[in-house]
Amino acid sequence: MSGADPLTINVAKQLTRIPEHERQQLTCVSSTRELLDVLSQMLARPAMTCTIAEAFRPLLLDLCARWMSDERDFEERFCAFCLLIENNEHLFP
Repeated sequence: MSGADPLTINVAKQLTRIPEHERQQLTCVSSTRELLDVLSQMLARPAMTCTIAEAFRPLLLDLCARWMSDERDFEERFCAFCLLIENNEHLFP
């Protein structure tokens, strides 16, 4: 079996896919938990949803699950979730 492991993430490489002005939010994180929280918040912004989803696909379920513990910006998260469903070829072949 050849090819890359779909569950392997090179975080440093994936972060380069995020625009510089957005990446600045990640410079203050001090733990993996904080990094995932910030990525989850970025995923919830429709302008960043597809970028974060593509860069961190193996973590997508975790990033979305973090939305459940935060009741702020419900409409924005709903729009982001709709974008995720719309682009998922596994749900709509």
